[in-house]
Amino acid sequence: MQILQAGARRTGLPGATFDLVHARLLLVNINRPAEVVAEMTRLAKPGGWVAALEADVLGLCFPPDPAVDRVTDC
Repeated sequence: MQILQAGARRTGLPGATFDLVHARLLLVNINRPAEVVAEMTRLAKPGGWVAALEADVLGLCFPPDPAVDRVTDC
């Protein structure tokens, strides 16, 4: 196994390499998150997935979902 340390905005990894590029609780905690999303997108293979799991800091549910609205009062 190899461990790589790099900046999230410019990883230095080759583009179109990964089937899945994922971040959790990153974008809500940094300045200029769009730059990180652009790098994540660059790293994903054509047809691959870019996913970010972020906190709902505004208390909004988007897209609206009646099942979630009943549970969370969004």
